[in-house]
Amino acid sequence: MPTFDEIMAALLAKSPRVVRSVSASKHRGVYREYDKWLALIRIDGRNIRLGIFANKEDAAIAFNYAVAHYHFGKRVPINKIEGWSHD
Repeated sequence: MPTFDEIMAALLAKSPRVVRSVSASKHRGVYREYDKWLALIRIDGRNIRLGIFANKEDAAIAFNYAVAHYHFGKRVPINKIEGWSHD
């Protein structure tokens, strides 16, 4: 599982790309990309790719970390992952 610093470094290093895909993962911000899972968040009207992950749970956790970081104090729903807490 990537660390918070790795996720934030990925946010800064990647240029935003629009992804036109339907999520089949049932997690917010997680999309299928070939045989991997893409975590994506929308910030100020722009899509930010958080990274490509081997499984959808890790991609969902990356999305949750980004929500906690960028939308702190706002009512943005996060993914419910068993055994995960952003505290």
